Amino acid sequence: MNNMRLSIGIRLGMVCGVALLLVGCAEKGPEPPKPGSPAFKWNSAQESYKKGDYIKTSNALVELAEKKGEFTEQARPWAMIMTGGMSNAYMELAEKFAEGTKKTRGDAMPFRRANNEYKGKASASAMQFIELARGYVTENKAADAKLLLEMPDAVFAEPGQYQKITKGLTVPPAEVVGLEQTVVRREIANMASLALGSPKDAAKAKAAYKDGTATANGQAFLFMTAKQLWNIGEMFGQKKLNQPARFTHAAYDTAVQALGMVKDNKDAAALLKKISEADKKLPKE
Repeated sequence: MNNMRLSIGIRLGMVCGVALLLVGCAEKGPEPPKPGSPAFKWNSAQESYKKGDYIKTSNALVELAEKKGEFTEQARPWAMIMTGGMSNAYMELAEKFAEGTKKTRGDAMPFRRANNEYKGKASASAMQFIELARGYVTENKAADAKLLLEMPDAVFAEPGQYQKITKGLTVPPAEVVGLEQTVVRREIANMASLALGSPKDAAKAKAAYKDGTATANGQAFLFMTAKQLWNIGEMFGQKKLNQPARFTHAAYDTAVQALGMVKDNKDAAALLKKISEADKKLPKE
């Protein structure tokens, strides 16, 4: 009897051991990306984007796009959409606070501070876009662009806080944070719409996404690139960011290169003429 019990116990132990081994193997799965690796940064960018942390997302995508590797081509198109949209959003916010500076009857310092901060952010994002655009135009030529992050939902009506800010009325800091998020989201959506060949039609652009991704026609993406480079050239002017002329020349040179690959497009031809004329008027450095 004792031998029988011992035998049964051994068999049960073996069965349990095998079961635990199988469970352990099943749960282990693939090793997660190592912190600091390109795969880790790509996953981090996706998670940050879902949470609406656009600054963190943009920083991760720009870093991946600027260093040649397995995620460069995945990161660069959306990094361009984000930096382009963010530069436009920050410039718009800077201009609104500049209006408030002139209208306020109280302390103008908060308006001046916000104006300077947003001008700094606009300049930094614009410079990032120029570098990314140069790499895209040089390496990708007129190839289609894979957009692997989903286009954000955005509110396109003018934010209510603008009415207060432009009249010189103080807006609580928490509201300014929300305002910035709203404007940045809207401008990212606008850039994505233009990249997909549907400017000012976010609903049509969003419909191009399947399973959260979309493919931008190479010609449309190049036109978006050139259009944003033109915007940046205007942004760098004396009346706005007052950047050295060489920065505007750099933006225009890349825009001309991009437009040279856009075929049979009247809008592209008109933009090329506009850029060429504006570039001639810039001081030579």
